[in-house]
Amino acid sequence: MNQFSRMETGVSTAAFGAGKSEGRPLSELAQFKAECRGTMCLLHVSGDVDTSNCWVLDAAIASVSRAHRGGVLVSFVDCKFVDSSCLGVLIRQFKLLPARLLIIAPLASRLRRLLDITSLTAALPVYNSLRQAELVIASDSRGSLGYLPMWKSSQPNRARLDEMMFMLRGSPRFRGWPS
Repeated sequence: MNQFSRMETGVSTAAFGAGKSEGRPLSELAQFKAECRGTMCLLHVSGDVDTSNCWVLDAAIASVSRAHRGGVLVSFVDCKFVDSSCLGVLIRQFKLLPARLLIIAPLASRLRRLLDITSLTAALPVYNSLRQAELVIASDSRGSLGYLPMWKSSQPNRARLDEMMFMLRGSPRFRGWPS
């Protein structure tokens, strides 16, 4: 049973699938669907997120966060493939939404393996399932994740995020990205 309602984010779902990459329509590579309920908004990511369409993921998270003031859960449960460009987007968005962004990446997923290899699971709020993330949000007595631990406040975690962003910005693919 789906407890979320569909949300219009200001950027249409069709816009998330627009564009072409390597002769394939972007909608075949990645699809994004936002649903909101109460104090949380869930952004489902499915398909493949890579360098050709990571900007769409960035725009989708930004759009959802502008339209909804509560927690923003980004679910990679149905995502088949991600590369390091997805890590850059998640780090950047977490720096913009430090107490609101939660990432759902199952243990066997490609994203979770990347997060584990780079030790970003210690720096970012990553959960194994939607249920686990919902329990964290439900335990927040002040709403809008006000009393949850602030991952960014930890100096080692903040240093790790800054180090990863520095390495990603040094890549020719990410030159010109805002920090």
